[in-house]
Amino acid sequence: MKHLIFLLFLAATTLPLFAQRITETQYFDKNDDSTRKENAVTYSLTTYTDSSKKVYTVKKYSIKGQLQSDFSFRTYGVQVKYDGNYIVYHDNGHLKIKGAYIRDRLQGELTSWYANGQIKRKDEYVMDSLIRGHCYTATGKDTTWFPFDVGFTYGNGLQELFQFFGKNIHYPINSLKLGIQGDVHILFTIEKNGTVSHEQVRKSVNEEIDAEALRIFRVLPPNWKPTLKDGEPQRQQAILPVSFRVEG
Repeated sequence: MKHLIFLLFLAATTLPLFAQRITETQYFDKNDDSTRKENAVTYSLTTYTDSSKKVYTVKKYSIKGQLQSDFSFRTYGVQVKYDGNYIVYHDNGHLKIKGAYIRDRLQGELTSWYANGQIKRKDEYVMDSLIRGHCYTATGKDTTWFPFDVGFTYGNGLQELFQFFGKNIHYPINSLKLGIQGDVHILFTIEKNGTVSHEQVRKSVNEEIDAEALRIFRVLPPNWKPTLKDGEPQRQQAILPVSFRVEG
């Protein structure tokens, strides 16, 4: 008797995704989605630092040319990770965050500021391990320290996600009879308010298996919690691989 096994995993990818070219300018609308120049409120300039195109920086600007952020990245296989400077500016041009990563791990001194110039955080890390850390109020008083990086989650944990898929997904009959199996990768965006958008199949098995994976994803209860940076929600892409397996 054939039966099926579902395996679910999540992987984060940093927004936005960039084409693999030496230099690229990309424009974004008010929702931070790619758009044409005439509709843009911000734009980014991607500069590769070597011929392998694996090491690059992304600087983002307001359409008027004010620098908003300056991030460094490195690709490892199919993964893109923070690797180098991580700098963010307030709308008034003052520094908001200044730190550095090595392979997505915080390294060295990390400082953040309120828009009024008051220090908000002063941490020190060794490969993501906190050595010392202090957080402050906007008036300069000590306050309870809280993590700088908090990854996205679902409900009370990913087990809720696994259980929902396991109870509700159905192996398409034709594919089951033919023994067709594989992994469907669903690419989607977790918005700052925890809603989900832009879901699409990034890696396909076949039409009916893809459709079933998307069907269940779209009726998933809206219990996503977004990534936080320094206590502020971030818009982020994620990948949900759904594995369809048959066993004889």
